[in-house]
Amino acid sequence: MPPDISDFEQTDLRIRTLTATLQSMHRSEPAVRTRRDLPPFLRHLATLLTCGGNKACMAAQVVAITGIVEERGVKALVVTQNAAATQSTPFSLKGHKVAKSNETFDTIISGDANVPLNQHIVDLLGLLSSYDRTDASQIMSVARFVTMRSMHKLFARLTSDKQTWKIRVAEILKDWKPTESDESFEPFWVKKPINMGMEEAMMEKRGEGDSEEWLFSTKSIGVWANALGTLLSLLESHIKEYKGFPQDLREQPMKPSIKQLKKDVQKMLYLINSNAVSLHRFLTTHVKVVKKILVQKSIEHTFMSQKRIHVIEDLENKWKKELDNPTGKLDVGDEMDDEHVELRPEDRETEGQRVYRYLQTIAAWHAGIATLLQPKYESILAGVSVGLVEVAGRKTDLMNHDEFVTEYLARTMTATSDDEVEIREIFASFTPTWFTGTIHAEATLMGLLTYFSHPETTSSYIGDMDADMLRTLFEPVLSMTTTPTIGVGKKCCWCCYKLARLLKARNQEILLPGTHGVFYAWSPPRIGVDIQVLKMMEQELWEKLEKAVTDRLAQIPMVKAHSRQSSGSSTDVEFQWPVHKIQNVRK
Repeated sequence: MPPDISDFEQTDLRIRTLTATLQSMHRSEPAVRTRRDLPPFLRHLATLLTCGGNKACMAAQVVAITGIVEERGVKALVVTQNAAATQSTPFSLKGHKVAKSNETFDTIISGDANVPLNQHIVDLLGLLSSYDRTDASQIMSVARFVTMRSMHKLFARLTSDKQTWKIRVAEILKDWKPTESDESFEPFWVKKPINMGMEEAMMEKRGEGDSEEWLFSTKSIGVWANALGTLLSLLESHIKEYKGFPQDLREQPMKPSIKQLKKDVQKMLYLINSNAVSLHRFLTTHVKVVKKILVQKSIEHTFMSQKRIHVIEDLENKWKKELDNPTGKLDVGDEMDDEHVELRPEDRETEGQRVYRYLQTIAAWHAGIATLLQPKYESILAGVSVGLVEVAGRKTDLMNHDEFVTEYLARTMTATSDDEVEIREIFASFTPTWFTGTIHAEATLMGLLTYFSHPETTSSYIGDMDADMLRTLFEPVLSMTTTPTIGVGKKCCWCCYKLARLLKARNQEILLPGTHGVFYAWSPPRIGVDIQVLKMMEQELWEKLEKAVTDRLAQIPMVKAHSRQSSGSSTDVEFQWPVHKIQNVRK
């Protein structure tokens, strides 16, 4: 018999409060490298579904995708979380099949820039299965269409370097010149770059036409780096100019028009897409060149030195906020646009390799287009079948502050009675008053996969669920002989990744594309996951919170010392930053 609904609701409430508090405290664990087990078709399809803008919440939803790819078609299953749900929205799971658009290619292309996710899937499938493979202009039209739909996310990824390194990758590359510290290397010939604005006069060349090659050497490496930085800079400036146009002019930017202002919008969209295409081509055609640039010691040193400087500045700023507002709520970033978390360092990763990942995230949509439009996928696209599962409902309440502190003190093994006052102050500062998170799409998909593959051991607390339709959508996936794999537009949060590991321990393995390790306000899936699994997750979250509180308690004397010194004159003894804390952050 499944446990009582009240047991689940209480566990759900505690997990929501724990994760919301950990998010507010900006806690994270080490990132885990992205897996590549998902078939390329589904992985790139998940990227192309990562769209939407700040005015189109329903299109900007995070999606999770799984499916089976066969020679004559693909059966994909997409799950999306309802970011717009409110507490008054009852929990429900609705599934339906998505049919390709019957509209003509030109009609789809000239459609709205911001549409609901369901319509975006309809349009995308219609374009991918109807374009003329021999018409280069149609291929570029598809690319511009995807750029138009993903503009907001593209800009968020392009500017994510500001949060990651506090410096701009474009500016570093634009101004970079090799130094004596950089290693020399054997020159090699590469294919002539396309539309990169290179200084051709400085290049040693051979061959003509399509066979023309340029010599890449220690003498020319700076020119290549400068051109790459200029391309990034142009992409950002063009997007800013595009976003500066009135909204009504950007609603259907690809629709033919004779109005001059509309033509200006179309021209800017054309330039943005051309820049993005050039970046993708550069990254794929000149992989060795890009990696050789980013491995140079002077570039690595620039990013490493900036990171060290800003670790100290970030600590100082964080402590200053706490001194100025000791009981106030700290700002928490928007999970939907937190693209920089994808760039958290992976194990044994150099800064150059991380910059390379940053470039790949920007070019991801055009990498997806280039892959899906390959001839080998033509028959698959003709037989594509997509099911969409939408999750509705959200709890917004959290545990009462006093109840939460009491529960914490009853569980902790390290806090003393002398710590209680300061612990209460910590929770007053960092525990939100309401829950702003959702049930993540990956979590729901894991729950549904488990529910339909192990119905005898799973529970449902969803309420309104179209079980027959959902079972029909899941049957093709359940027939797979390999381990189910979930693809998303970026790495998973800590909670989703931990849930997958807990399910694996119960012989319910599901592969995820790695984790950035960040804690977000997270609500458990209401179907398919046994209550005992959720209780194990809750226990780990209490342990993570205890570690976070212990760290805060250790910082309090230093914060108070900083407060006393800051209130003195400028001739006071210079504040000494805790070196051991800085080293911990660097790891």
